[in-house]
Amino acid sequence: DHVFANPFGDILFFLEAMHAAGTLLRSFALLLAALGADAGAPSPARSESSLRLPLPAVLGEIPPATCDDAGKRLGAALIDSFRLPNGNTYLMASGGIEHAESMVLSAELTPVDGGTALQPLWQMSHSYDKDGNSLGIMFIDHGKKRAFCSHEDGNPDPPDELDIPQPDRVAHVPLNLLFLPLAKGEAQEIKFQFLLCALGPRFVDAKATVARRLPAQAGAPPLVEVRYELDLNPFLETLAKPFLPRFSFWFNPGAKDSYVGHRMPLGSKSPAVLIVRTGVPPAALEPKPAP
Repeated sequence: DHVFANPFGDILFFLEAMHAAGTLLRSFALLLAALGADAGAPSPARSESSLRLPLPAVLGEIPPATCDDAGKRLGAALIDSFRLPNGNTYLMASGGIEHAESMVLSAELTPVDGGTALQPLWQMSHSYDKDGNSLGIMFIDHGKKRAFCSHEDGNPDPPDELDIPQPDRVAHVPLNLLFLPLAKGEAQEIKFQFLLCALGPRFVDAKATVARRLPAQAGAPPLVEVRYELDLNPFLETLAKPFLPRFSFWFNPGAKDSYVGHRMPLGSKSPAVLIVRTGVPPAALEPKPAP
């Protein structure tokens, strides 16, 4: 049995394994939430997270693609958000390289402050190899103040478990919402914490700032690039720096739904890729300097 304190129970792991089905995942998640509410299934009573996330301006599916830094399409991707029957917001994002690694991210957010903001109840990421075998699951339970890192398939060791530092500022999935104040010019920097499962599970401090403001170009609107960096100790930085990609999110601050794309690794041992919204040329995220 899974040890994760997952509000949807073991069935969510089945749903995540079906992430390629896209809309099927959405339908099952909605049905499961409704059945869970009727059956009194366990769900975190509250979150201990201190994060306050802005409400998404638009809910629904965003059709992106997985690309390399040169803009070559590597595979499909999916980003979706919708309201659950209990009033919470469910986020899901997936991306992958065709016939290679893939990753699914998901989170449940609950309204706080009179419905003017959201905070995470739980967050999860699940990486797969080219054959669909699990490369590990990260699960963060903000209600129980615990986090878990499982191992890849074939490793019989139990998942690593650790306490969430308090105050809880851990963000892993809803970074598109966390960074919105930066893209809109409402904040200069945002500090949070990030869970690393590789190199021994640990929480590290992180900081996000605006890196660049890119002018409009053919086929793309003006963009804001937000980058975030992990504050590793000198020993860990020496070990991890060669393997850490540049973490970036891109926004179109003039659009109602401003998310454009992001760069993420597909796992602790996997390459970093671009997840780019359909209709935006990947080259717009990394424009070449003028000669």
